[in-house]
Amino acid sequence: FIRCECNTVECKEAGKTMCTATKFCYTELYQNRLNRGCDPAPLACENRKPVAVDVEWPAVHCCNEKDLCNKYSIPTATTADKEEGVHPQQMYEPQSTGSNCSNLAQVRRSSTTKIINPTYIAVPVAGVCVLLGLIIFAMYLLRRRSYYHHHDNFHSYHHDHAAQNVSPSSKGNRCTDSERSSSGSETKLFLQS
Repeated sequence: FIRCECNTVECKEAGKTMCTATKFCYTELYQNRLNRGCDPAPLACENRKPVAVDVEWPAVHCCNEKDLCNKYSIPTATTADKEEGVHPQQMYEPQSTGSNCSNLAQVRRSSTTKIINPTYIAVPVAGVCVLLGLIIFAMYLLRRRSYYHHHDNFHSYHHDHAAQNVSPSSKGNRCTDSERSSSGSETKLFLQS
């Protein structure tokens, strides 16, 4: 027999802080609550989470080295990397020996779904969008600047040459062909004067 630290409901109701176990003392961490007691269910000490079930699973540490061995122990939750879970269908199947065992383990590891943090996707996408926006804005500014620069030079160049080439006979009638053919009131007033 082995003495164990106990804080279960049964021990509290009996007013005890220790219990006597025939096989194991245990410490269980479940939903951020630490329970210590005697002789857990035999499968609880294996602490394996089923693969097909997606529920919160308790972390259990069993010991039988000495009296009160569970007093200072805190179990750590097993992860899929540390230990592979047991699938309910595989629980009662005999394990095959030989090279197929390693292949089954590789297949199980590769079939597990890995969740990618959305931040790892959103940040690069947002960065690319901002970069494209800046490129488009820069192209707009450069095109606008070159248009006004070209437009100003074009008008000043042609205005200077037009002023030099004006003949005295052309000063009297400055109407273009389109103005003469239009029937607008401004054209009629201009032609009358």
